[in-house]
Amino acid sequence: MIFNIKEGRFIEKENVKKIQYEDYDVYYNGLIFEKGGVKAGKESIDIIIGECEKGKIQFQNIYGIYYIIIKNKKENEWILSADNSNMTTLFFDDYYISDDFLEMVNRMKNPQMNNKIVCEYLSLLRGFYYETFVKNIRMFQNLFYYKIKDGKIEELSKNVGYLGEKSSIEDITSFFADVAMSLNDLKIVSALTGGYDSRMVVASLNDKIQFDLFISGNNEDSDEIKISKLVAKKLNKKWKLIKPDMKNVNKTEVLEKNFLASGGRSCYNTSGVYRINYFMDVLANEKYEVLLTGDAGDMYKDFWDKQDYPFYYKKHTNLKMFYSFRMEANNNNVFLGDKLKTYYNKQKCDIIENMKKYKYSQAVKSYESFGYIVDWRKNVFASNINRNLIIYAPLQELELIKYAFDQPIKKRYFNLLQREVIAKNAPQIAEIITTNGTTATLNKANIIKDIWYENVGQIKRIFRGIKRKIYEKEKTMAKVMIEDDSDLKELEISREALKYCQNVGYINQKMRMQDIPVTLLYKIIYLYQLSKKINR
Repeated sequence: MIFNIKEGRFIEKENVKKIQYEDYDVYYNGLIFEKGGVKAGKESIDIIIGECEKGKIQFQNIYGIYYIIIKNKKENEWILSADNSNMTTLFFDDYYISDDFLEMVNRMKNPQMNNKIVCEYLSLLRGFYYETFVKNIRMFQNLFYYKIKDGKIEELSKNVGYLGEKSSIEDITSFFADVAMSLNDLKIVSALTGGYDSRMVVASLNDKIQFDLFISGNNEDSDEIKISKLVAKKLNKKWKLIKPDMKNVNKTEVLEKNFLASGGRSCYNTSGVYRINYFMDVLANEKYEVLLTGDAGDMYKDFWDKQDYPFYYKKHTNLKMFYSFRMEANNNNVFLGDKLKTYYNKQKCDIIENMKKYKYSQAVKSYESFGYIVDWRKNVFASNINRNLIIYAPLQELELIKYAFDQPIKKRYFNLLQREVIAKNAPQIAEIITTNGTTATLNKANIIKDIWYENVGQIKRIFRGIKRKIYEKEKTMAKVMIEDDSDLKELEISREALKYCQNVGYINQKMRMQDIPVTLLYKIIYLYQLSKKINR
């Protein structure tokens, strides 16, 4: 989709659906539904148009992963919005709006790399503040909508509130009841891993709507896959293990195809890219329309509060420690080149100063607020919805996160809030252990045992974090995929990418290929791919 701001018209309407009303034309993409169990799609949009006629859209009541463009034919003006939760976004500059980042780059006369975001990306693994890798191309902010009239674009508040403000959701169970009613006509599949997050989603919808389960990976000995299968069996749900075969995969082709197919907004390792695209294709071919995930589950437990463990009622917020251990955990700054040093030297102070606006009187609330910004509010790689299967993360809904944020601090301890949801909605799976070795039951004996496991695990995590800082090691995660990235550094595209990043001053000239961590190398390759589009 491409929209010309100055002329107030579409240049290209690929991927969008259109609904016509007497005084309005509506164009949208993705999954959009209203609070109260209103059917996704036209029935929900009917309500939105009714609100337009009254002069005010109630954005707080709109759920889903979507963007919507409304033309007011009487006033000759346009209203544009992406979802409230930053599940997807639109890109724009002074002339165009598009859901395709590369299309925006192609239409610029003299695109230039945004070195500030490049620095954040290489050192912090993400970019902030709704900027992108190219100067003057921005992303829609999830808390705002946009109005176009007479060739000018105006940013206006949705008035949906933020963390710490009252949620419109009464409780988690009623929210998922609404989701179930709204999606009831769609063929749904849900990801199910071995942890709490996806289990929380599955339990909440268990007896409310028909859906199947799956997990993707090729390591059948992993706890993730074993636990997923056991949970599905207890629920008597159809379950599938989707096993991508990486043996004959051309990694260069995978990287290049994904870069183009995602509109330049996606950066994963080759195994991750191949696995995701593989299971998306498999599920789409089986006619599934919506894939549910447990993304943003960290906002329902004490994931972001660990630096104050076990003193969660502290008043003092240590922003510098949060930055050091939660944002800059991988120590990639040692690889930065001269061009980025100036940005890096300012980066920490600038980000910390900006994040002070999101502090609360209790440190725990501050860290959760920062965590939301780090992982779920500002994301250069917001999801691309231009494909047959829509990925929807209900736990990422801003209103639901606001509800969880407002719960007593003690409900964060030992996943208590998630335990309550799982035990209430699907007690038959509550006693099945997670990959942490803990359960989701509210049984006191199990809780005592789980507290011991959690405490031992937390102490180990603390020492691992300190060790990473001292020895400048990368953070590693358990795998459902047996991956072999040993040949990545032998690829021609890897050598070209490192040479490019060193020549432009992004990476230190003294660094050799064997010095570069694989996760950083993938990001170097992404920047090289983007540079070829910029320097066309």
